[in-house]
Amino acid sequence: MGFPYKRTGSFPTDAKKGGGAFDKFDNYNAQKDDQIWNHPGIAPQGMTASGGIINDYSDGGNTYRAHIFVDSGTFTVTANVIGNMPATCEYMAVGGGGGGGTNHGAGAGAGGFITNLAGHPKVASPKTLSGSATGGNGSGLYPITVGHGGGGPVGPPYTNNGHAPNGEPSKIVVSPTVTYTAYGGGAGGTNNGGNPSWVAAASGVPGGSGGGWKSHSSPGETFTVGEGDKQNTYEGSTTTASGWPVAQGNDGGAGYHPNPGYGCGGGGGAGGVGGDAPGTSPSSVGGMGGVGVQCLIAGPTASLGRPGPGGGLSWFGGGGAGGGDGAGALGGGVKGASPAGPFAGGGNSFAGPSPIPGTNPQMAPVPSRTDPMNMPHAGAPNTGGGGAGGSPDMTIGGNGGPGCVVIRYKINGPTQSNTAKATGGAISFTPTRAYHVFVNAGTFHYTDPNPVTINALVVGGGGSGGTTGGGNGAGGGAGGVIEGSLPGITGPYPVAIYVGAGGAGRTAANYGARGNSSVASFPSHPVIAYGGGAGDGGSDVNPMPTDVNGGSGGGGGGQGSGPGGVTADPSSTVPGSFTLYGNDGGDGQSSADGSGGGGGAGEEGHPGTPGGEGSTGGDGKNFPTWLPSTYGDGGYFGGGGGGQNSPGAGTGVAGGLGGGGTGYNFPTSPGPIPATNCGQDGTGGGGGGGGDTWVNKKGGAGVVIISYPI
Repeated sequence: MGFPYKRTGSFPTDAKKGGGAFDKFDNYNAQKDDQIWNHPGIAPQGMTASGGIINDYSDGGNTYRAHIFVDSGTFTVTANVIGNMPATCEYMAVGGGGGGGTNHGAGAGAGGFITNLAGHPKVASPKTLSGSATGGNGSGLYPITVGHGGGGPVGPPYTNNGHAPNGEPSKIVVSPTVTYTAYGGGAGGTNNGGNPSWVAAASGVPGGSGGGWKSHSSPGETFTVGEGDKQNTYEGSTTTASGWPVAQGNDGGAGYHPNPGYGCGGGGGAGGVGGDAPGTSPSSVGGMGGVGVQCLIAGPTASLGRPGPGGGLSWFGGGGAGGGDGAGALGGGVKGASPAGPFAGGGNSFAGPSPIPGTNPQMAPVPSRTDPMNMPHAGAPNTGGGGAGGSPDMTIGGNGGPGCVVIRYKINGPTQSNTAKATGGAISFTPTRAYHVFVNAGTFHYTDPNPVTINALVVGGGGSGGTTGGGNGAGGGAGGVIEGSLPGITGPYPVAIYVGAGGAGRTAANYGARGNSSVASFPSHPVIAYGGGAGDGGSDVNPMPTDVNGGSGGGGGGQGSGPGGVTADPSSTVPGSFTLYGNDGGDGQSSADGSGGGGGAGEEGHPGTPGGEGSTGGDGKNFPTWLPSTYGDGGYFGGGGGGQNSPGAGTGVAGGLGGGGTGYNFPTSPGPIPATNCGQDGTGGGGGGGGDTWVNKKGGAGVVIISYPI
């Protein structure tokens, strides 16, 4: 067949090559057939978008840009695709994991898992997403919600039938009328103490994946597992199917029924049902959490997700392990696997392996100053893992892990990206620098033989706020912020990275939990940023222990016995070329309800007022000479959590710049914790304080960022 377009002068058989000129009619037809490009000198490009943590990577001959959301935000398309690049986006969303059951409690279900990633076993092909400057809300804005994990038992009116809270859903707003939702994991069944009025509490709760049911029953009681692939809310459950074309998750497992067994069922996982308690000697062992699923949409080195069975990273949605009296079960476990787990972010049971740093394959070796409430029983950050069930020694079930959202699309690598000189983490570029962002454990490896000066930021997890039933809970302290540079670095230069989780929510009328440490193990010396200090709970728990200080201190609670601001810990490991930023929390008022704000990296938390008002958290720090405002909270990291106002008030005081959570009381009607009241993940912000409610606000996970010129 001859060449179909008229052109004057000589030409080859491909309209994309050679000389000559089309007449007007055939020039138009050739453009329609993608035989020529109508802007000479400009190559086809993918869309231009922003939001989340960006990772550029190559896979299968294509270059992708992934937007990773570890906290709520907006995917913003500012320019449509140019030329023949596709506008189609692929996505993954994982809901928050449910909270584990209390004393002899069952494991919680993982958050629901949804994706349209081509070739994935759980692909939902009909649920498409097209990126456009007129899509989303109609102006190119696609709001993203990342669901928090459920944690800590709740009081009236947030009873959830006596369970811990369910996980919260993660959402992608596709259009003004369409939202894709990954539902939160169902809570694990809790010990009813033989009280018939609490029979409902012993059953697992439905959700994205369902919670397991607790151990032995009293005569006449009937328990059920929580069903997976169900819609739910933070404080309640439904029997309504998710409506998603592919099941979002699986059912929880059954507890060991006859006396005197105390083994509880494991929570369902995104890839498998929760394990039943074995019921054999020892009969008090809980069931394994259901296995999760692997999804590499964020890129093979993006440090998102947790290890899975048979090796490999980027696993999500492991169910929480069931509690018991004996040797504990494993979250996201696989019977007969070696190692046996935990996998995919599911929490170990409290009677399980000892939380000694370095013994858990979900955890990198970490220093001291790690709060045992935060590891390894909680679902792992940004996996949607279910929390583990409690044991008699640790009656509180583990918190569910927060979920995440990832959106990716193809780009033209040579014109829209650059070439990194190192591997590891989520990699993005400005015209002059490369950035490697770690939200999870991984390895940064500089490979270029030419010497370079690297800049680094290491931020610990923020402490959670205090909760109180009398007086006001104080804001949690920000994670320690350490920033500096190392000159003359040449490859090969590997650096092991660990990123600390934020402090977990605690029980009624209690001080918060310290955040976990983040580490960058440079070959010459480790850089360790301690987690933030706990916020005080006020008169209910004063005096607060001295061992809950941290990178920045938590605030002092209101109506306490005296000022209660907790100091920053100065003992983080800081080499001479790095600087530690951390400050004390604000004092509470001994004669009023005024609670202090948590300390921030840039300033102390503000003290509570004699009039009963809480105070703002201290602001964090920014580093504009090398770190743009697109990272962190407008470029800031390590904001302290805000305190809570007088009891009964529905509003609290703002946290500091850098991801600090706002102090908050629940309103009179049920509902989830607003995202702004938790410390922002990826900033180390402290959680906001709470009052007149049994749920406080978690701290934000830390982050490690390493950058160099290109």
